[in-house]
Amino acid sequence: MTAQEQEHWRRPLWIKLRDKCVNFNGIINDQCNAGVAYRDIRDVSTSRYGFPCFADRPCGTRCEKAEFLTDEQAQVKAEEIGSRARAHFAKLAANTCPHCDQPMTKTQVGSCVYADPCGHRLYHGRIS
Repeated sequence: MTAQEQEHWRRPLWIKLRDKCVNFNGIINDQCNAGVAYRDIRDVSTSRYGFPCFADRPCGTRCEKAEFLTDEQAQVKAEEIGSRARAHFAKLAANTCPHCDQPMTKTQVGSCVYADPCGHRLYHGRIS
């Protein structure tokens, strides 16, 4: 990973949200949520990330449907994500399944941890 890529991953979540088009759903898909085909807007002259979907990366192409959050909107969305994550982990700590809100115990199955008795997958890793 390059120093620039390392710096990108160290940025606060709200900045990452602000610098990514709200319609972007991953280039694993053929088109974004606005219906724009990724193959039609890719700038092959820059790098593997040559898409106008990212405000923080150079790109020679444009997308008419690109839409970016304001700083304030991105900060609100990041706080909502953080709040949901904190609630999820609080439920795990209280032995409550975060998916169905039922009392549970953690069960190790291979490399994953599941809730018993509901069977929901909780996470990949080991029970501590």
